[in-house]
Amino acid sequence: MAEFGVHGVTSAEGGCIVIGRCYRGPLVRGETFCRAKAVSEPDPRNGVTIHLTVERITAYKRLLDELDEGITAELRLSGEGCEHLAAEMVLTTC
Repeated sequence: MAEFGVHGVTSAEGGCIVIGRCYRGPLVRGETFCRAKAVSEPDPRNGVTIHLTVERITAYKRLLDELDEGITAELRLSGEGCEHLAAEMVLTTC
């Protein structure tokens, strides 16, 4: 299970662009985030259900297939749930 901390979100056609850091990895292109919760929320069962697939990972001006823990990156996500995302949230894969 990967976790990604959100620092910023912008909308994009068919999804959104999320900037942040991989808290728990690796995060692999093609994986799907199923949960989004506030960083301040201690209970991982709380938050909102989403279905957002990682279409693209960009870090340090390079396209990656996998993102390791601690690395900052821009993710291109597609699917359902972008409207729930905001800074200071953590996304968790299914």
